[in-house]
Amino acid sequence: MKNIQKRNYTFVIILTVVLGLLIFNSLFTKEIRSTKDGGNWCVPGTWVSGEIPGDNDKVIIDGKVFVNCPAFADTVLVNVDGMLMISEKDSLQCHLLILDEKDGKKGEIRNLGIIIVGEKETNKEKGGD
Repeated sequence: MKNIQKRNYTFVIILTVVLGLLIFNSLFTKEIRSTKDGGNWCVPGTWVSGEIPGDNDKVIIDGKVFVNCPAFADTVLVNVDGMLMISEKDSLQCHLLILDEKDGKKGEIRNLGIIIVGEKETNKEKGGD
């Protein structure tokens, strides 16, 4: 009986920690969607919310978006009708880059610059405390 109670207690603790992390992450991660017309990444009018994406945001590309500055996001999803274009002097850095696919059609990326996809650096890796 004690063994079952101990497993239930452990499960509750793990579940609480996981839910806490998900809630914590959702407080700092926003979903930012481009307009259907798209535009330049660093122009607020490109984004439905009028807010330029930051490195903790989930970005959804629904139009032609041109990366015309150093761009950062947590996740970038290029929908089937979307196109992400990185100019030769600029870059996009994100944790995850996804091309949506539906009915044989995929989102598109045209890259002349730099795309960095990978784990985020911690302050310690950047040389901070």
